Amino acid sequence: MAIASLVIGGAGYYVAETTPPAPTAPTALPAPPALAPMTVEAWAARAKVVLASLDRQLEAVSETETQLQRVPERDRIPHHESRRALQDQKEWLEQQRAALATQLAALRSLPGLTDTLNTEQAQLDALERALLENGTRTNSPDHTAATRRLQEQRDQHRQQRNEAVRALAEARSEADAALRSPPPEAADLTAPIVERIRTEEQLREVVMHLRNAHRDNHSSERDPDG
Repeated sequence: MAIASLVIGGAGYYVAETTPPAPTAPTALPAPPALAPMTVEAWAARAKVVLASLDRQLEAVSETETQLQRVPERDRIPHHESRRALQDQKEWLEQQRAALATQLAALRSLPGLTDTLNTEQAQLDALERALLENGTRTNSPDHTAATRRLQEQRDQHRQQRNEAVRALAEARSEADAALRSPPPEAADLTAPIVERIRTEEQLREVVMHLRNAHRDNHSSERDPDG
């Protein structure tokens, strides 16, 4: 499509028809190579390391909060930015720990959930066979009562089997998602925040010491015999 444009020349201007260059197709970038899922053992081992790091960082946050609470309220300094950073870091650590613990629990639960499902399915199959065999007998009151009990047991185990299927499917989905993405690095991002708060507290103590010394000097000047 031609585009009308203004071209300045001489004492005036005129309208010229220009044709834009044909758009070039963007160069297709190669697809990133798919990451091979980690084995359950490798993922669990790395998750334990990360969880231990998160626990240590949360412990450091808790100790720092306790130390700040011990300072008398009249001597506290705001620490607005530092306290906000510490609180944000605490929330992030708790979220990471909860997510990682959930994924690790899902991996660990797979064998037990599989055994539960196999057991419930075997019991359900046995009850189905018993009902088929019981159906060939004479229709007596005892036979009817026995059939009813078998049907109740079958319905109960069918429900338990379905619950086992659902629980295993949820755990397997969580485990598959975990194995496709390795646990985060066990980097300590809390130490710099804690160190900054400790430095500010040390400065506060120095200021308080100088303030008290200045107050004592003024008191002695006003009362030389004291």
